[in-house]
Amino acid sequence: MKMQAATISSAIVAQPVRGAFGPQRIAETMHLPAARSSGLAAWQLRRATAYLEQHACEAVRVADLAAMVGLSISHFARAFKASTGLPPHLWQTQRRIRTAQQMMIAGEQPLVEIALATGFSDQSHFTRVFRARTGTTPGAWQRHVRSMSAAA
Repeated sequence: MKMQAATISSAIVAQPVRGAFGPQRIAETMHLPAARSSGLAAWQLRRATAYLEQHACEAVRVADLAAMVGLSISHFARAFKASTGLPPHLWQTQRRIRTAQQMMIAGEQPLVEIALATGFSDQSHFTRVFRARTGTTPGAWQRHVRSMSAAA
């Protein structure tokens, strides 16, 4: 009975200690990224995202990205999402939207030209995707940003 009580009490005491000093907590305390065994290696992520950046306005096939880093298509897609939080297609869409936002801030091109320049098939497609990702239309977003910069 004393043996069971000692085992139970040490398990109760050890549990918070394991949580407080486990690998995840140590990484957080030291401001290190937590290990992601299911994600891409750093070089693979750099290579894939650099390629997506360079070809942001083009259709990029997941098969090409996977081959570039030496993985199967399904493994690459899972690992990319584990590393970035987004599948490759949505990551590229987010990049296109950021580029479009930068172009809208510059304010020198009409929205239809921005849509085509950032890889969308037309302004309607651009508006649908932009609204789905940001919650507002490109025109409304541009007016809001301009009014904020005029007020500043």
